[in-house]
Amino acid sequence: MITILVSYALFGAVAGVLAGLLGIGGGLVIVPILVYCLGVQGVSESQIMHIALGTSMASIVFTSVSSFMAHHRRGAVRWDVVKRIALGILTGTYLGSCVASKLSTGPLKVIFVVFLYYVATQLLLDRRPKASRGLPGNLGMFGVGNGMGKPMAGTVGYVVNGLSTAGLPDWSLGYVYLPALVGIVGLSVLTAPLGVRLAHSLPVDRLKRVFAVLLYVVGTRMLVSIL
Repeated sequence: MITILVSYALFGAVAGVLAGLLGIGGGLVIVPILVYCLGVQGVSESQIMHIALGTSMASIVFTSVSSFMAHHRRGAVRWDVVKRIALGILTGTYLGSCVASKLSTGPLKVIFVVFLYYVATQLLLDRRPKASRGLPGNLGMFGVGNGMGKPMAGTVGYVVNGLSTAGLPDWSLGYVYLPALVGIVGLSVLTAPLGVRLAHSLPVDRLKRVFAVLLYVVGTRMLVSIL
C-alpha cells in the first residue's frame, strides 16, 4: 500500500506542475495516468475507465477549492455569476456522471480520446475563446451550466453509481479509488503553485506545443487499446 501511495503521489506532483504551468485541467493528466496504473495493478478492464474518471473528479474537488479560494481572496470571483450558473453545473455534472457510469469502458475511452485530441489541437494552434460582451439570461445560464463540469457533483455521481458494483479494488468508495486520491491530492495541491511560478520564467507557448504532441500520443495509444 505504501508503494502505491508513493507512486500516485509522484504522479500527482507531475500533474500539479503541468496544471499550473500550462493552465490545463488536472483531469487531462490524471485520467491517463490512472488508466495506466490501474491496469498495472490488475484492475478489471471493464472498470478501469470508470474508476479513473471518478477518482480524477474527486481529486479535482480539492485542487479547485484551493484555486477558487485563492481567486476569492484577490476579489476575482463574480459571485453574482456563480449564483446564476451553479444549479445548472450541479445538475448537469451529476446527470453526466450517472450516464457515464452506465457506459462501458470502450465508449468512455473513445469520448476521452476525442477530448484529448480536441485539447491538443487547441494547445497546438493556441486557440483561445473570444471574450464575450455580455451574459445570457437565467435560462441561458442554466443551460451553459449544464454543459460545464462541477467536480463535487460529479464525484457524488461516481460514488453513488459505483456502490453497488461488485469486484472493485479494495479501498474503493464507489468508483473513487481512495489510495490514488490520497496520493494524487497530497502533492498536486502543493506543486500546482510551482507550475504557476515556472510559467513566468519558461517558454510556455513552446511547452504547450510539446505537450499537445504528447496528448496526441496518449490519445492514440488509448484508442489503439480498444481496437
